[in-house]
Amino acid sequence: MTLRSASITVRFNQVRNMVTNPRDPNTVSNYNNWRSTHITANFDILFDQKKLVGNVVHRFKSITNAESREIILDTSHLDIGTVKVNGQPSKWEWMPPLEPFGVPLKIRLEQGVELDGTVEVDVCFARPSI
Repeated sequence: MTLRSASITVRFNQVRNMVTNPRDPNTVSNYNNWRSTHITANFDILFDQKKLVGNVVHRFKSITNAESREIILDTSHLDIGTVKVNGQPSKWEWMPPLEPFGVPLKIRLEQGVELDGTVEVDVCFARPSI
């Protein structure tokens, strides 16, 4: 059996929304506490297994003064391996599914982050074929 894979690294800065909008009804994330400032995605496509594996590193800036000790991300159909916050293993949990939004991933922080402070979250995962 020959393993065919392709590696993809994607780096991009999130485009800032210049308009202040009310709560986005299409997410369960706690984006009122955090602003995503940079995302690096590293994927391997395992064609023979019909699977996507890799990690995504998010850099978040706190938009509150240490009011949140968790980051909640929208997910769907992921197998999480590890989650690291600032390079250290972090506790995480699945929240109850909320269709059609998927299953929120709650990542715990050891402490709140001061206003404009940053935190880096590295999520290793596999996306099985469905």
